[in-house]
Amino acid sequence: MQPRENPSKAESPFMRQLGSGLRTAGYDPQGKIICAVSGGSDSVAMLLGMLQLLKSAPKLIVAHFNHRARGKDSDWDEDFVRRICSERSLELRVGQSKYARTVLSEEEARRERYRFIAKIIASTGSQGVAVAHTIEDQAETVLLHLARGAGISGAAGMKKRQQLKIAGDSPLTILRPMLQSTHREAAEFLARLSITPRHDASNDDWRRYARNRIRHQVLPQLTKINTKAVEALARFAETAHTQDSFIQSLAQNTIATAGDQELNTLDRRNLISTHRALASEILIIMHRRVAQPGYHLQQSHIAKMIELAAFGKPASYHLPGSAIFTTDHAAITIVSTQQPSQRFENPYPQPFDEAILKLPGELRLDDRYAISAGICKPPARSQFQSERQAFLTPGLLHERTLTVRTRRPGDRFQPLGMRAEMKLQNFFVNAKVPKEQRDRIPIVASPISGRIAWIAGLRPAEWAKHRPEHQECLLLKLTSMGD
Repeated sequence: MQPRENPSKAESPFMRQLGSGLRTAGYDPQGKIICAVSGGSDSVAMLLGMLQLLKSAPKLIVAHFNHRARGKDSDWDEDFVRRICSERSLELRVGQSKYARTVLSEEEARRERYRFIAKIIASTGSQGVAVAHTIEDQAETVLLHLARGAGISGAAGMKKRQQLKIAGDSPLTILRPMLQSTHREAAEFLARLSITPRHDASNDDWRRYARNRIRHQVLPQLTKINTKAVEALARFAETAHTQDSFIQSLAQNTIATAGDQELNTLDRRNLISTHRALASEILIIMHRRVAQPGYHLQQSHIAKMIELAAFGKPASYHLPGSAIFTTDHAAITIVSTQQPSQRFENPYPQPFDEAILKLPGELRLDDRYAISAGICKPPARSQFQSERQAFLTPGLLHERTLTVRTRRPGDRFQPLGMRAEMKLQNFFVNAKVPKEQRDRIPIVASPISGRIAWIAGLRPAEWAKHRPEHQECLLLKLTSMGD
C-alpha cells in the first residue's frame, strides 16, 4: 500500500489506524478487495480512506446490498452509494432482496448480505471483503456474546481476519481494518471531505434489536463507570483472542493425534481427562465442522456434552445447527443429523479370524481396520495418548510376533493400573462396552504365554506397559481408513 498525494489526510489518526488495520488484517496490496458499503459513515469512510491509501481504484470493488427493509430509505441508500462510486469511477456491484420486508432479523440480513458478497469474491478472484466494524462495534459484540453465555471464543469478539462458512458457497474471508477506529473518527474524516453519509434509522430502534439496546442503553451506563469502557472492552477482546488462539492450537493437536477428523470422532478419555477449557474448544471445533453456518454452541451445550462423556454410557444430545453429539464408552462423535456417521455404531472391525502380527509390521483385519506395530521413543507425560494406540514394553519385540484375535471363553486380563487379573467379561461390563461390540474388539496377546497385552480401543495390560527405564517402546495402533 502506498499513500496518494495529500499527506495531511494520509497522516490523520483515522488514516493511520486504517493503514495499520489493513496490514494486521493481512491485506495483500497486490490483489483486489471488496469493500462492503452500506452508505453509513463508517463504511463510506473506510471506502474513501482505502481509496486514498491504494494506488489505483481498479483494486477496489464496492458491494452494496439493498435489503428493502426500510422502504424508500433503502433505495436512497443505494442511490447514495451509486453516486459515490460513479464520481470516483469505482466498480460497484449491487444486490437486492427478492421481497420487501418490514421485519428482518440481524442474523438473516447478515447471511443474505454475505451470500451475495461470496459470489462476487468467487467471480472476481478477490482476496476477501473489508467491512467497517469499529471499536464500538467490537465492544457491543463482546457484551452481546457474554450476555448470551458465550465462552472465551465469544469473549474475543470479532477477529481482524476471519474465515466464514456460507451455506452453498465457498468460504468467505472477512477483513476488519477499523477495529481500532471510533465512529467519531470516521465521521470527522468524512466531515473534512464535506461528505454527508446516510443514516439508518433502524440503528436507533433499541426495542427491536438487542445490539441497539446495548449501544443505546448498556454502553452509556458503563461509560459513566469508566469513560474508557469501550477501549477496555476492546483490550479485553484482544487478550481473550490471544488466549483463545493458544487453546485452539492445543485442541487441533488433540483432535489430530487422538481422533478421526474425517468422521469427526475423538477417543472419549482424551476429552474427559483434559482441562475443561481445552475440552470446550475441542467440542466447539468438532461442532463447527458439521453444523449449519451461523449456529454456535453455548456453555450449557458444552457442559452437557462433557457430563455425558464423563458418564461413559451410550447417549446422544441434539445441538444447534442440525448436529448431534453421540458418546459411548470408547468415543465421542459430532455429526450432522442429515449425514449421520457410521463410526459410532461400528467402532470396531467386523468379526475376524485369529491372525499373526509381525513386529514391526501391519495386519489388516477387514477392508477398513488394521493394527500396526512399530518401535518409537517413550511418549512424554504431557503427550496426549489415544485409546486407539498403546505404548508397550520393548520386551515383547523378542517374541517377534503377537497374536490378534477376538475374545474367548475364560479370558482373563490385567488392566493397566491393577495388580491382579480379572475376568475379561467383568472388564467389559465395568467399561460399559455394549454387548453387540464385545465379539468385535481386537485382542492382542503374547503367542508364548497367551497373556492379553492390549485390548484395542480400551486399555493395555499392566504387565505389558512400558516403564520409565525403557529407552524405546513397542507402539501398537488400531487404525481405520481415513486416519
